[in-house]
Amino acid sequence: MSMFCRNYRLPVIYVFGKKPVDVTDAAQKLLESYVSSNILVKSVAFRHDVAYAHEAGAFITTAFLTIR
Repeated sequence: MSMFCRNYRLPVIYVFGKKPVDVTDAAQKLLESYVSSNILVKSVAFRHDVAYAHEAGAFITTAFLTIR
C-alpha cells in the first residue's frame, strides 16, 4: 500500500540532451536580421531551449564579436 502513497521528497535528477548548433551561423543570422530591420536595437533578449544551453555562452560571445 505504501507504494501508492505520494512522496514529495524523492530526489529528482533532470537529464536534458545536448543538441548541436552552428554558433557562428546563428550569430551571423542574428546580425543579418538586425541590419535588414533598419531599427535601432539597444538590447536583445536571447532565449533558447535547455538542449542548447551548453552553447549559450559561445553564442553570446560570437554574436558580440561579430557585431563589433
